[in-house]
Amino acid sequence: MYAAAADPPPTAPRVADRLAWLVSAAASPFLVLALFLGLLARHLAPTPAIAARWAALAIGGIVAVPAVYVVWAVLRGHITDVHVQLREQRAAPFVAAIAGCGLSAALLLAAEAHPELVLASLAALVNGLLFLGVTLRWKIAMHPAILTACALMAGQLIAPQWYWALLAVPLVVWARIQRRRHTLAQCLTGTVLAGAATWAMTDLYLGMIGSNRP
Repeated sequence: MYAAAADPPPTAPRVADRLAWLVSAAASPFLVLALFLGLLARHLAPTPAIAARWAALAIGGIVAVPAVYVVWAVLRGHITDVHVQLREQRAAPFVAAIAGCGLSAALLLAAEAHPELVLASLAALVNGLLFLGVTLRWKIAMHPAILTACALMAGQLIAPQWYWALLAVPLVVWARIQRRRHTLAQCLTGTVLAGAATWAMTDLYLGMIGSNRP
């Protein structure tokens, strides 16, 4: 009896592709945004119950609205996949995301939520408008952009330790390039654009209230 031949060890490209997939999944804009908004709500709210309510209003508009739209559009055949890989199909999801951000801002204001959650909604809305403008002519990378924006805002509003999350941005950029979803230029443009807009809006807000928090 011959021993069964062992499977050959995975090649370097296969390992790299799997790692890139895992990194991309962990850095999903929907996941990163939901985590950030939940953390911000808990940081700002006086009780866990109020934090849950504020987080639901923020996540419901900023994350759930575009996610539901994308799923609906895929089922209707308007979009080829839930990752919206084709630039030509990205405009409508961005419009849905912008509308969701506006909805969250309005609901948070009506619920008398903390102003910094409203700020997060408005920052997401402004970033959505900027990215929509770019997307009409050029594909831009969302994964590193959203991670950068959330890390910067968390560092400004929650605790400086959150700036350490920026160290993950190069890994996410590598993953998007490894998966052939974006070029380096698309990743860097998204990162700089989202980072600059988010930092400017948050810094302006902190200046208006006369705070150097956290």
